[in-house]
Order: sequence, then C-alpha cells, then structure tokens
Amino acid sequence: MAAIFIDTTRVAALLGQTADQFLRVRADLEDQHGFPLPMPHWKRPMKWRADQVEGWIEACGRPRDAMTARPSGPNIILLEEARRA
Repeated sequence: MAAIFIDTTRVAALLGQTADQFLRVRADLEDQHGFPLPMPHWKRPMKWRADQVEGWIEACGRPRDAMTARPSGPNIILLEEARRA
C-alpha cells in the first residue's frame, strides 16, 4: 500500500535532490511554481500528500531554475520562513 503522506526526505528523492537541497529551494517551488504546501497540522516533521507531490511532478516536471543552489545556512532558511509567515 502506498503512503498517503510523505516526509521531506521522500519529497526530495522524488525531485532528485537531497533533503537539504529541497529545503533550500522549497519556498521558490511553492511561491513561483505552485508546488504543494505541506500539511498544515504537521509542523515538524513536515509532511506532504504523496498524490499532490506526484501529480505536481507529472504536470510540471522539475523546474530547473528552482532547482539551482541558493545560499544556505540556518539563518537564511529561518529568514525565508519568517518572510512567508
């Protein structure tokens, strides 16, 4: 039976990235490319609906511009998350 919800590591694997790479580009994927949002009732660890992620990949592919590495580090990620809230 397939999982209904998947975690960051599985989402990243579906996108051909590591979990760290995915977390660095997640905001861009959501804001610029319509990537599914994580389930709101799961703060940590974040979970996504597997069917939404797989459907998005099937419909949109993997946008290369969003997959490029951006500056990383805990402060960068925290600042990006604060901006989104």
